[in-house]
Amino acid sequence: IPQFDIVIIDEASQVFRNWTDTSQHRPSMDILFDVLDRSEHAIIMDADIDDELCLWGLSRIANFAPETSALYLNSASRLRNYEISLEDDYGRTIEKLLKTVKAGKKTAIFVDWGDDKFTLSAFLKYIEKKTGKKGKAFDSKTVRERAPELRSNPNKTISDWMKNDELDFLVVSPWCACGWDYLEKGYDFDEAFVISTAGFFSAQKIKQMLRRMRMTRKAHVYMTNRSQAAFPNTTFDAIRSEKGVVESEMSTINAWKVRSKQAHDIDMANPRWLLLELLKEGGAIVSMDDSIEI
Repeated sequence: IPQFDIVIIDEASQVFRNWTDTSQHRPSMDILFDVLDRSEHAIIMDADIDDELCLWGLSRIANFAPETSALYLNSASRLRNYEISLEDDYGRTIEKLLKTVKAGKKTAIFVDWGDDKFTLSAFLKYIEKKTGKKGKAFDSKTVRERAPELRSNPNKTISDWMKNDELDFLVVSPWCACGWDYLEKGYDFDEAFVISTAGFFSAQKIKQMLRRMRMTRKAHVYMTNRSQAAFPNTTFDAIRSEKGVVESEMSTINAWKVRSKQAHDIDMANPRWLLLELLKEGGAIVSMDDSIEI
């Protein structure tokens, strides 16, 4: 394991937080903790260090000490005065989307499905047929194959598409949820739509997506997630009950695996309620249908 003077981690909350199967990320997280343990200094950066899992990750670094640590908070808020409508009906949301695009408004659309079964392509063609407008759609695979410049230089790529009358709306999958944004004054997206029909998006991911288009100040969010009971430390309690092992006796990576799973379970228990709280905390102007259950 190499030893560094300084280790810098950006999007730290996403790094420590695991959104899929923990077994897929365990080897890389094991290496990361080893590297951090051997480093002289660690600089952890994120606009959303708002969960205890990320702070716990910092505390488990071998040479961590509160007396020699500093936490700098970013007071900027991309959500302040952002008009966000929480939708409860998929059909009406699609109607609003088509009306927005047909009216000539540049529209950014975030969805939680890919194009492995041509779902994204079909959605693109549907919007184009209904509105007569021009769009582009990319998931994590097709963006690498067809438009790698969209990942590496979104400002120039998207604004050039708009200048050349090649883009009225853009559909993207979760590959752009963090570490990517668009800001080109004069070539803004008027509105954004976040559509989650697979129950994949957490509140944090939706919050991230709403801020990808930096100048956009109006959005609609539709999500199908069902609310369920949320209890902290359920996995730790089960391990202690069945195996007689407590967290203090676990290795860092095993404790991370449990904490990551528990954090994900809590995040997905009631994402609609959590999203509402995050949006209000960020200063957004939120409206929602009375029929929405929180």
